[in-house]
Amino acid sequence: MKTISRREAEQKEGTIKTIINLLPASLNEIRIVQIHDIDEQACGGTHVNNTTEIGDFSIIKIQNKGATKKRLKIQLL
Repeated sequence: MKTISRREAEQKEGTIKTIINLLPASLNEIRIVQIHDIDEQACGGTHVNNTTEIGDFSIIKIQNKGATKKRLKIQLL
């Protein structure tokens, strides 16, 4: 996880830029959550420091959200 300035985030291409527009304008530092080389997203939510903190989970639903995107619904065990 890293933080970048709102200005830097607004200059990024793709979904990060889209999410930035949904965050309050008063937010000047944007948290970027990166999962290795799989995904990088801006987020205003609460997150764990390490995915090992989550524990066991199961995938209960997978939805197609485009040619290369999927949405996973998970349940913590």
